[in-house]
Amino acid sequence: MIQRVFIASVLLLLFAPVPATAEGPIPDSATIYAKVDQARGPLPHSYWEVLAISESNGAAWRETHYVNGDDYRVDYRSADIDVQAGTYKGDAWHQNANGQTVIHEAEPGLATKETYTTTVTRIETPVAGYRVAELNARGWGSVDYIDSAAWQIVRTDTIDGSGTSVETFGPRVKFGATALAKVRHQHDADTGLDRTTEIVTYEADGIGDADVAIPPNRRTLVEFPIGVNTVNLPATFQNDRIYVMVTINGHGYDFLLDSGAGGISVDPGAAAKIGLHVFDKQKNAMNAGSFDTAGGKIATMSVGPLTMHDVYVETAPIVEYADGVKCVGLLGFDFLAELGVRIDYENKVVTVHHWGTFTAPTGPQFAALPIRLDDQTPHVSATINGATAERITVDTGAQASFMLFDYFARRHPEALSGRHAHKGYSSVEFEGVGGLVETKPYQLDEIDFAAMRFVDFVGYVVTSKNAYASDEDGLFGSDFLHFYDVYLDYPNGQIVLGLNATGRKAAHHR
Repeated sequence: MIQRVFIASVLLLLFAPVPATAEGPIPDSATIYAKVDQARGPLPHSYWEVLAISESNGAAWRETHYVNGDDYRVDYRSADIDVQAGTYKGDAWHQNANGQTVIHEAEPGLATKETYTTTVTRIETPVAGYRVAELNARGWGSVDYIDSAAWQIVRTDTIDGSGTSVETFGPRVKFGATALAKVRHQHDADTGLDRTTEIVTYEADGIGDADVAIPPNRRTLVEFPIGVNTVNLPATFQNDRIYVMVTINGHGYDFLLDSGAGGISVDPGAAAKIGLHVFDKQKNAMNAGSFDTAGGKIATMSVGPLTMHDVYVETAPIVEYADGVKCVGLLGFDFLAELGVRIDYENKVVTVHHWGTFTAPTGPQFAALPIRLDDQTPHVSATINGATAERITVDTGAQASFMLFDYFARRHPEALSGRHAHKGYSSVEFEGVGGLVETKPYQLDEIDFAAMRFVDFVGYVVTSKNAYASDEDGLFGSDFLHFYDVYLDYPNGQIVLGLNATGRKAAHHR
């Protein structure tokens, strides 16, 4: 399971405040930010700007931001990739490096939200002014340092499970009526990189709906032979995980069919063997552990009769062995995004359908689950011991049956309180991208999922520090999914599940 962040984030080192000697009451955060906005000046209703960006790994690119009221579009372009993101008429979206556009579907909004506490403190360093912190119970969140003479944010820290990232802002420069920091510097705890961003152009007005509209897919990535709409993949099932033969430069390689992967990934050893030119080297700290990664493009990849050209991939440590299978890659979102896919665990068959020719089954024996693909992995909702989770990944590549991450555990201790560990096991390790994940097994009273209720089900709560430290609740893995015939229907925003014979023995219907 791997995912890559496409949108440049605010990156940020926690700096302990020193009490100031200034007198008078401390203003609240709303008052402080109102003064910051006033000192900056008004933002025009529409504008566009060009940013020149360079990173410590040698990468360089330009971002063009188009803003029209509440709508915006950002183009990230370098010599190697073209990625876009934005919002339009209330819909967030992004287009990945393989040219596939993803609409970010809204969550139902029934899950308990993370609680953050805002505090304001006087400081003398790094400037005389105020420190405004918005942090959760873990001490994660954001911290702004505000110069109270210029009423400018001079530094922003972002703290999460990967550490603390820091962004510092240079002096403001006037762009029309708006004063902005022309240069800012960032250190990213996730990637380990330093970044410099400079405003090259800033022009007010002239931006309309067409400039911020959601773009269609740039191309069709997965090509079927002429006249063929349905293909059985060259797949091998081992312990409920699915390995697919991928041909590159005339050689066959086993890739894991992984709905929990946000793209297509290749192990560095296999990448070197096929002569992959890599770029944008950095760290990835968002999965089971931190590891080195880079981007690259493969001229042609074939999966049976299916072909993909100029495929953007990322490197990650993946090699694993399973009964004669040597897995060196992940086939994730970019491969699955345009297909209708049926996974038949009982007969060990994976069938894919050309987009537009696939209709997922319906009827009382099937459950259609709306999915949200914001990070290019399918999120669904479930209820665990009465607690609602809306960010559960359906993950064909995961070894476990059901795994809960820290994001769920810290918001819902009551769902785990009093539940006991599975007999005979105090901890269990699973292999993930970046290392081993330590978990504690729990005998869960009830999991409600896909219109069915599973009782006395063994789930696993991640206990490894910083593993899967994002805002996701957990995952349903292959040991759970093998109860079903699984239909991945990404183009229509759904996964359809139908209990197979194994599942009918395990599940209790409502």
